[in-house]
Amino acid sequence: MALLATTALPVSSVAAQSPPSAPDSVTTSRADGTLTASWSAVAGADSYNVNLSDDGAASWTRGASDVAGTSATLSVSNSASYIVAVQAVAGGVGGGWRNSATSAPYAPLPGAPASVSVARSDGELSVSWDAVSGATSYNVNLSDDGGGSWSRAKSGVAGTSATFSAANSSTYIAAVQAENANGVGGWKNSAPAGPYTPPTPTPTPEPTPEPTPTPELEPQSEQGNEVRGAASDTLIDVDSVVKFMAMRWDLNGDATADNSANQTAYNTAFGGTQPSCSGGCVGYEINANLPTITADPTGAGTNALIDGTWATTFHGNGYDITNQDELPLFETIGSAGEVKQLDVHNDAATGPILAKSVAGKVTNVGVTGSVTATSNGDDDGGIGGLANVVTGTVSGSHSYADVEITGPAVTAVNCDPGAFTTPEEYSVGGLVGYVQSGGTVLVSYAAGAVTFKAPGTTWDEGGECKRYVGGLAGRVGGNVYAGYAWGDVRGGENN
Repeated sequence: MALLATTALPVSSVAAQSPPSAPDSVTTSRADGTLTASWSAVAGADSYNVNLSDDGAASWTRGASDVAGTSATLSVSNSASYIVAVQAVAGGVGGGWRNSATSAPYAPLPGAPASVSVARSDGELSVSWDAVSGATSYNVNLSDDGGGSWSRAKSGVAGTSATFSAANSSTYIAAVQAENANGVGGWKNSAPAGPYTPPTPTPTPEPTPEPTPTPELEPQSEQGNEVRGAASDTLIDVDSVVKFMAMRWDLNGDATADNSANQTAYNTAFGGTQPSCSGGCVGYEINANLPTITADPTGAGTNALIDGTWATTFHGNGYDITNQDELPLFETIGSAGEVKQLDVHNDAATGPILAKSVAGKVTNVGVTGSVTATSNGDDDGGIGGLANVVTGTVSGSHSYADVEITGPAVTAVNCDPGAFTTPEEYSVGGLVGYVQSGGTVLVSYAAGAVTFKAPGTTWDEGGECKRYVGGLAGRVGGNVYAGYAWGDVRGGENN
């Protein structure tokens, strides 16, 4: 039997596919309901697998397979934290895994409140709104010109309501915006809230005069205006003259200087640190009697210790301020400003003791001392123990100050306008010089002497120069309810 010859066949050696390396880095970003994973490309990789863990890498689920690029977007829960792992695949062989850092839960931007409502009361505006899911605080803006311009009334409100000082004569729109750690949502406006008309108090009948001596008055220090209150978590504490004078740099009471150039000096006055309030700062308060303010204190303004328009709350808590400077405490208490529960003494005033003009609110404020003036109030049109001119509201307040003004000499039968500062009118009152149109004095009184002196002059009441002298108010173009005065009132010539 013949044997068949056989030929050995060569055997080809086939090299096995090497696994690719892991990506160098894996990063994540979050959006509402999604997580996007991105990674560095791996040389030779055909595709990538993506795993997801929501329990700190204790367990994994496949998020995406055979991803051709270097990123993938996955659907996730906003409330959970995630770790992403990425594996490169080459020729069907998977490489090592590379994990991302933990991606924290995602809080989406809040929406706008469903509704915003406004309620009016005397001198105040109360704004309330619906809670917004996911919001941590709210911002409130106000407009008094139909939405043409807006001002920030309050930031960082923790609840769903806030109350602001407001002019009774103005119409307001409120806008509210929700905020959280990721940013702010949209605005929601209220309907316009029209002007507020306070109810007309029933005048108290004047008692029948009796032939009795002038009653003795309690000293101011014993009388007080109101029970002293506790400190507020929204009002900045003032316990020194230095801090009081620093208020001139922050007329809206938010603990930030109105001019940034004054912020360092302002912070220095408050111990080197910007004041803060747990409820958001909206004004100032004193919690002890202030030391006597000397004449010409450092930093005093030219028209008042606090120059400009005061546009926030100053709460006296029933304590006293003694001022030995000739200037009043405030130049103008604006329509958004309020001063309350305060006693002020000044024996050196050449104008009003509290403020030149009041367009906002003065409540439960008492002044004592004396006012000696030689002009008609820098054209304010009046001189008073508490204030020169009122277009806002003064309530529950009083003056124990003697007020004396000396007019210029006039020799002509019809007074010479050139001898006066325009206007040629003098309005002198124990509490207020001139209650102008729109102004109200309510349940207040004066108990000092009021004197107008016109040395060696002939005043023509029918001419251009006029004088109005009264125990409570020299001249009233607005409203006075339940007010009274006692004391000498003199307004003739050669007094």
